[in-house]
Amino acid sequence: MKGFATMVLLALLSGCAASVPMANLEQDTKAKDFIPLPGMGSLYIYRNEFDPGLAFFSSDVSVNRTVIGKIANKTYFRLNLWPGKYQVESYGDNVVQMPVIIDAGKNHFVWQKVKRGAYVAETPLVRVSEEVGRANVMESKLIATEVSGGKLISFDALEASTKAVYEESASQKLRELQSLRDDGLITEDEFQQTKRQLLENF
Repeated sequence: MKGFATMVLLALLSGCAASVPMANLEQDTKAKDFIPLPGMGSLYIYRNEFDPGLAFFSSDVSVNRTVIGKIANKTYFRLNLWPGKYQVESYGDNVVQMPVIIDAGKNHFVWQKVKRGAYVAETPLVRVSEEVGRANVMESKLIATEVSGGKLISFDALEASTKAVYEESASQKLRELQSLRDDGLITEDEFQQTKRQLLENF
């Protein structure tokens, strides 16, 4: 706790809280309409606590391993995401991970519940209801981020893409194998054995 107390003292002496890049008023107002873009769902990640000793603290937040920026007290992110599986990560004394399934046309709220830690702060993540999430977002300010939610790939889409690439690779290898057999460069037994191994690996 000594290190934490020192940081608190420095914050009080400096007389200022942590700063993060903020969006303009128009963007903040628009984000609080709580209307997801067509075919997408909205993910709100917010932080609000009342511990003066944590007012200076900010931490990185990532979605699907892409850092979207730092979050501070009374601030929030809003991302419009395509439906699918995502993972939110919060960084403090440790890394906290939370899986989130985004549904089209719905809002999803994640609260970064910051509390004092051994060295800096702990940053647990909590799913909250839309009623609670809206109320807390309304009293917070939107953070500016260069990450476009629409460009983040859900784990579902990533898995499907990886599978498609592998299937194409397997098909290409099978065509090459058939060509070797047709050209008499390998026997039928060698063809069947290699084909079986290829399909088992797939």
